[in-house]
Amino acid sequence: MYTLWNEALALRSSCTLVQQLRQAGVTKRTNRALSLALHPPLTRVQCSYDWTLAPHIYNLFLPHMNLNGELRIDLQRVAHSTRTARVYKTEWSGNGLVAVKVLVENALPDRILQLTVRECWTWAQLQHENIVPLWGIADLQKIAVSGGFTQLCMVSPWMEQGNIMEFLKENPTANRLRLLWDIVKGVEYLHSLKPNKIVHGDLKGNNVLVDISDGGPRARLTDFGLSYAIQELNDQIPSSSTSTSYRGNPRWMAFERVLPKKFGAKNAQDAHTTRSDVFELMRTFLEVLTGLAPFHTVSDYEITQVVVAGKNPERPQSTQDLDEYMWRLMGRSWDHDRNKRPPLSEIWDIMECAVLRDAFLASELLVVQAFADGPS
Repeated sequence: MYTLWNEALALRSSCTLVQQLRQAGVTKRTNRALSLALHPPLTRVQCSYDWTLAPHIYNLFLPHMNLNGELRIDLQRVAHSTRTARVYKTEWSGNGLVAVKVLVENALPDRILQLTVRECWTWAQLQHENIVPLWGIADLQKIAVSGGFTQLCMVSPWMEQGNIMEFLKENPTANRLRLLWDIVKGVEYLHSLKPNKIVHGDLKGNNVLVDISDGGPRARLTDFGLSYAIQELNDQIPSSSTSTSYRGNPRWMAFERVLPKKFGAKNAQDAHTTRSDVFELMRTFLEVLTGLAPFHTVSDYEITQVVVAGKNPERPQSTQDLDEYMWRLMGRSWDHDRNKRPPLSEIWDIMECAVLRDAFLASELLVVQAFADGPS
């Protein structure tokens, strides 16, 4: 069976040998002959990988991430469901509540496994306070109380406060600017990864969870890159059409992701960039600051036509944090020409200043109130 690890070890060993011989002073002719022997010209060969959920899949991850035997879920009790995934809530013995996510089922099993492994591998490498961590993986068939089928699941901590919109509904006086800055920091982390940056691709309130485990509320991103994986499943899903349903929601999506060629992108892959993330980040800003989805007065039936026409949401009535400066920033971020949108670093600086200014004003207000109350 072909493994990535064997190839990597062989390549590292051969490179080390070539380096040692070069240091020993071998001739260019000998060096070239050796290189050809170790790295022969590429030929077209049949290459395959066993995409079945067997031990070789679990070996790609750290041993403690295999949670088979440590979880049990009831498939009849779905905590959250979308067209692309189902989420179950369960107890991980000794570690509290966890969320178990299962991707769509109506595609070829090996293709779903391939994409799920890719997402899990990417997710497992991420460590940041504004990113929901991946705690482990499991086989749905092995952890289901009854029924179920073989499919890889993703296990992460359960966020009792829900997503940011649910949290703000229950806590309307929460500091929205600080939560928005958390989102910016999470996106900036994804965009700064090397050698390969990560484009989130599905920024919206539903994909921003709120964590209060360390005290104050903290926004943490989830489902990064998942929309792009789901997009790749489109050809495998019998009921799929030209709809954007599996690629995201047009209310938040950048123009070029809805209709690539009209808005300067070559195709869907070319439209999936850090610039599209900036666009969708500021759509999420609008949602958080107003408490309403973008184009909330437009029906789901009409929304795609509105976005394809290149229209942006109308300015809502002024809220505490949605001032003229913030609205202009949103307008720039929603430009039809993605190259004219502000870089994420500029949005970071603006949000940092806004949060610090807000904290300074709040502290000044406390001082004024203390003087007004007089000595106790």
